[in-house]
Amino acid sequence: VAMRHLSEPDNVLRFIGTQKSVPAIAFSADGQWLLTAGGDMRVRIWNVKSQREVQQFRGHVEQIAQLLWAPDGLRIISICQVGTINLWPRAGVPDVRQVECGFGLYSMTYQRNGPLLAVAGVSSDVVLVDSLTGRTMRRLPGHRPTVFGLGFDSAGKRIATGDRGGVVRIWDVATGTLLRTITAHKGSADATLFLRDGSLLASAGMDGAIRFWDPSTGEKLGELFGHTQRVHSLAVSPDGSLLASASDDHTVRLWDLSGRQPRAVLRGHTDWVYGVAFSPDGKLLASTGHDRTIRIWNVESATVFTVLRGHQEWVWGLAFSPDGRRLVTSSGDDLIKLWDLSTWQEVQSLEEHVARLRVTDYDTPRPYCLAMSPDGHSIASGGTDGYLVIRHARPWSNEVALEREAMAILDALIEQKKTETEIRDLLPRLHLTHAARERAFALLPRYFPTPFK
Repeated sequence: VAMRHLSEPDNVLRFIGTQKSVPAIAFSADGQWLLTAGGDMRVRIWNVKSQREVQQFRGHVEQIAQLLWAPDGLRIISICQVGTINLWPRAGVPDVRQVECGFGLYSMTYQRNGPLLAVAGVSSDVVLVDSLTGRTMRRLPGHRPTVFGLGFDSAGKRIATGDRGGVVRIWDVATGTLLRTITAHKGSADATLFLRDGSLLASAGMDGAIRFWDPSTGEKLGELFGHTQRVHSLAVSPDGSLLASASDDHTVRLWDLSGRQPRAVLRGHTDWVYGVAFSPDGKLLASTGHDRTIRIWNVESATVFTVLRGHQEWVWGLAFSPDGRRLVTSSGDDLIKLWDLSTWQEVQSLEEHVARLRVTDYDTPRPYCLAMSPDGHSIASGGTDGYLVIRHARPWSNEVALEREAMAILDALIEQKKTETEIRDLLPRLHLTHAARERAFALLPRYFPTPFK
């Protein structure tokens, strides 16, 4: 692409990003960014002043015919010759950050009072990452691969990790010093969770047992039995009174922590149960499983409140937003979904993990683990592709963003000279969330007002 200033026609600026044709270009409204579509089916963003490529998007499988900026200036719209429409985050907006970890990820958790994010998987190391910059701050080596269990204490000063060999290790976060090693389970130690402001540690794993430890001495303080198969995850209620566990025996169990007694058995999943999480007010419990569902339970009555369906494969990770208005889930269908808990509808699907796996023999990259930052501003996900993806979540979780997405789709269709009838026929066939599609239908009268009589 060659660019000339009208006042200096001999001064030619060149932007070289592909050896193939460049069928479409577009400037941002402020003139700072240049958008190009290449014959290699990639969209590139250029800083006009420096003439440097700052971002690149892949996803189209046909030649790109047109590029547009969304009305809000925060999204880019690309349209290919067969009519596929993609929306991309604008360059210069730190919407998504990718960190290559070098191994498939199975577990992650945020530090409660800081920016650190701990990730682990098919490696002997646990990696501590600054979630704001993507920089690796520290590696905690010594585990037997794979590492499943991760849990910070409430002060963020210690982290407990559990590996495939059933060993739990407790580390000093600031120095990386190994404080304690505990042989906790026969088989893998899948979950580690600090309780009581860090004075008690719970672990669970392949042997189906839940055990309690003194993190300072490594002494076993008790254990709970009830599950008949592997326990994948643990969660504690906000008031610290209840413990929830998810197991391959198709059940979720609630335990009274004061007396360390069983409280209830939640049945409904038809296959392995992978994840559990309490809502911020402690009234609801969400669980995910191999049966492709997310079940929402009423904690007080120990009954199912509703079932969310939409993922096409097993559902692994889940997290509530701090305000309790959103739930985010990850699945083997390579999608991360956001759910509005006021309507129990899906409001967004994020397709993040697209890199080919480099360190294991899986053919398809899959997001296994998921975490939401304590402030609710970011969603982190990790999968078998070996990438940690950190997405700022706030733009995806409000009504303004939903309306902007619907407007961007309508603007793109109208730019293609589509009539109202054609748009109404096309909207159900586009890859949109239910909420975005309904909002687009609601906005159509603005674009095609009824003629005045």
